[in-house]
Amino acid sequence: MHKKHIDLLIRRYTENILPKNIQYKFRQWLINSDNVEDKNASLENIWNNINAEADESTIRDLELLHQKMNAGHRIKRINYSYIVRIAAMIMIPILCSYLTYFLTQKYSVKNVNMVECFVPYGEKKLIVLPDSSEVWVNSGSIIIYPEKFVGDTRTIYLNGEANFSVTKNPDKRFIVSTNNLNIEALGTIFNVRAYLDLPKITATLEEGKIKVETKTGPVQSMILKPNEQIIYDNKTQYLSKQIVDAKRVAMWKDGYLIFQEASFGDILHAIEKRYDVVIHFDAGKYEGRTFTVRFSPEETLPETLDILKEIIRDFNYKIKSNTIYIY
Repeated sequence: MHKKHIDLLIRRYTENILPKNIQYKFRQWLINSDNVEDKNASLENIWNNINAEADESTIRDLELLHQKMNAGHRIKRINYSYIVRIAAMIMIPILCSYLTYFLTQKYSVKNVNMVECFVPYGEKKLIVLPDSSEVWVNSGSIIIYPEKFVGDTRTIYLNGEANFSVTKNPDKRFIVSTNNLNIEALGTIFNVRAYLDLPKITATLEEGKIKVETKTGPVQSMILKPNEQIIYDNKTQYLSKQIVDAKRVAMWKDGYLIFQEASFGDILHAIEKRYDVVIHFDAGKYEGRTFTVRFSPEETLPETLDILKEIIRDFNYKIKSNTIYIY
């Protein structure tokens, strides 16, 4: 392919103006080893003309993807430095592309297109799956699922937070696959919070029954009853269970943010995604402290921060455009 055509194709993809059928073919083309030098040159040219930086979270997410793509599955080696250079510019499209590539290759999904859905910060979205199950997807989340379910399982891939209302089908297991956990359900309502940039994964059961099983380290599994929540620590690989109010956990669907004995980092993570902002703070200052607080849907960003100021001693903030500095 001529370099001029490569440059035009990549630019149109990053601007999200390619038809869906062409986008799928583009992703397959992007990850193969053909025309690598021309692809690099084109991406570098675009990179040099934008204002973006790949932060630690971006690189960490890509490292996790890279590990997964090589775990137990032989694929062509991918130029990692090449991916990192373009990550900040087209992180979400590329993340979806590589996830879809990995899933379709690893699980041999033949003749079935994978549907990719990213929900931007500040938004949430209701998705109806091919089996009529309903999924509310929270801001900053990626969910990937087949266009139609084949075989004896219904597998959904999630990075972020989603609330599932599952249509009963005893002949087809319903599985939500996250970075380190599989959550299996039959005719149930449950919530999963599994952002790659958070240290813990939680699964909370509202109705029915779910089975949670670890994917890394020693195999651990638990069966949850309504109003039970499992917590998986990604670092220690420890799985624990506690009693919660499951309906309160899922109230983010209605615009509420409710925290009970939550870490300061968890609270700010949710605020960043709700208001599409970046928050800078001294993590050490709040380490080991937990907070219980509730934010309503109609509250503005300043009002939300003022509530934190009321309940947290020595809390001050400054808003500059879409960046918040806490001191």
